[in-house]
Amino acid sequence: MAKKRGIFKILRIIPSIFMLIYFYAVGFAQENSSGTNYPTNLLLMQNSVVKIIDSIISINKTLMVSTCSVTTDGFEYGWIPKQAITGYLIGKGIHVYDTIQDSSYFLKINSFHPSVYYGDAIGGNIFGASKTVREVSVELSLTIKNNFTNEIFVNSLFKSSLKDTIDISSIEDVENKSIPLTQAPPPQRSFLNRYAEPFLILGATGVAVFLFYNVRTK
Repeated sequence: MAKKRGIFKILRIIPSIFMLIYFYAVGFAQENSSGTNYPTNLLLMQNSVVKIIDSIISINKTLMVSTCSVTTDGFEYGWIPKQAITGYLIGKGIHVYDTIQDSSYFLKINSFHPSVYYGDAIGGNIFGASKTVREVSVELSLTIKNNFTNEIFVNSLFKSSLKDTIDISSIEDVENKSIPLTQAPPPQRSFLNRYAEPFLILGATGVAVFLFYNVRTK
């Protein structure tokens, strides 16, 4: 009879162990899966560049001309802002050239300095924080002048940034491994995620094992 009671107690412990494993698996899956397609860091950089150009043209309507040349100073990754600016101008009906010949205005990209930052992990549960605030910033130096009169309309450094909240599991998808500028250190996990979670799991497992062997010895 005592043996049967011992077996019955063991059977009562088994569901608790399975529940512990289940909740851990669910939490881990939530942390490492995402069904959302977020814009890439590269796209946000280019959108920030477009934001700058759009604000310049909105202030100075005379820059809405028929032709414009867009060049860079030959620095690495200069194609990123050039591609964004060219696409924006073409969308406005402006003919874009790579040289200053036959163009009314000359737009030169002097420098381009983007950055990506991930804030501390937020949300989620004790099994893992699932989101982070992403900020993509750019510093863009531009010179815009009239090709015929040499009048300089713009010669300044501009800054722009975009923020959103993304799943931590999507970071690899929004970065481009071949472009270091699109990468950043991963977000820091919170105190709860770093310390409470391991102790909670180990503690619960330890209690389950203790009860299991304690029942068997009775």
